[in-house]
Amino acid sequence: MIRQNLHTRLVVFTIFIIYGSVALADAPRAADRTGRATTAELVPDDDELLRQTAKRLDVSTTEPFEHKLTNVFGLREKAEDFGLSFQTAWTVDYSKNLRGGENSEGESVRNLFDLRFNLDTSAAFNWDGGTFSLDFQNQSGTNGSDDLGDLQGYDNADSDGRTQISELWYEQLFFDNKLRIKLGKVDSNSEFAFPENGSMFINSSFGHSPTIVAMPTYPDPSTSLNVFVYPTPAVYAGFGIYDSSGQSGTATGSYGPARLFHRPHDTFYIAEAGYRWQFREQTLPGKLAVGGHYSDGDFDKFHGGTQSDAGGFYANLDQKLWHKRFYNKSDTDGVYTFLQSFNYPHLGPDSSRGGCRSAWPYRATTPCCPVARLACG
Repeated sequence: MIRQNLHTRLVVFTIFIIYGSVALADAPRAADRTGRATTAELVPDDDELLRQTAKRLDVSTTEPFEHKLTNVFGLREKAEDFGLSFQTAWTVDYSKNLRGGENSEGESVRNLFDLRFNLDTSAAFNWDGGTFSLDFQNQSGTNGSDDLGDLQGYDNADSDGRTQISELWYEQLFFDNKLRIKLGKVDSNSEFAFPENGSMFINSSFGHSPTIVAMPTYPDPSTSLNVFVYPTPAVYAGFGIYDSSGQSGTATGSYGPARLFHRPHDTFYIAEAGYRWQFREQTLPGKLAVGGHYSDGDFDKFHGGTQSDAGGFYANLDQKLWHKRFYNKSDTDGVYTFLQSFNYPHLGPDSSRGGCRSAWPYRATTPCCPVARLACG
């Protein structure tokens, strides 16, 4: 529901973010994907950043602490042989509305615990190209948007308090990784409309545009079918069909596919095509993605009344602008940028308009901090 006082002034301080990663086994690599499943060239994982830091400090990384921690009785090796891996993250942050809004006296502290299990069917069952995935989430704390009264939640960890199986899906690769099919409960923003360089921000607006109405994303992923084709390493195209009953008030994140057979039968459709490139001898990667979306649910109009559908278009541009160490092609230190462009759905007079925004994140590895990030937008 759209809240009042949209022109509220806000100053938010994010005090701290606690992030941990425990790997029971190295996750199998599938084809390059869009969305949060970013390519190693654009946003490498934290293990790679830690290896780079260790190399500069001349510290061995042959047996990371998390491997020792999870290798009791040889558990990690046994799980790795079976194709099982898990990753966990715990995020805690604090914010306060200093002026205006609904309430400038309170403060907000929220936390999000995420535990994901992946099973590689090639190692487990000798079935090539398959991956089972289960994601458990627990979210608690106060919602900062209650104090602000904003149109879109400004913190991507805010929710209404959940303990749920957020995602549960099976993915299969075909034809030498040129076709990818994913079926199950999926966060659509992990597959579509996600600026890869925007992952350095905690603001939810940089995850996906609020103009993509009824998009089944955190905290309410939903049952879906996703199909992607990769005719060349640089080109991809994908299409997704999602249960969109969340638009009518159903907390799809807490339900499984059973909600598909109950009213309302709202459906969300989204398609995207993209192209990747590399400049300056593979040190400056970039990507352009263009997509469209449509939902057949019921929507409140800005000037009263309802309408039975809504849709629009979007485009995302990611580009690394500066590579710090040209002699080291795999080094991730540098300056990145991204641009989002979108149009507003037809929900009232003069509501079908366009817009864009950009940001400039800087990413570096330092001896005192394995992953240092500075961003503005």
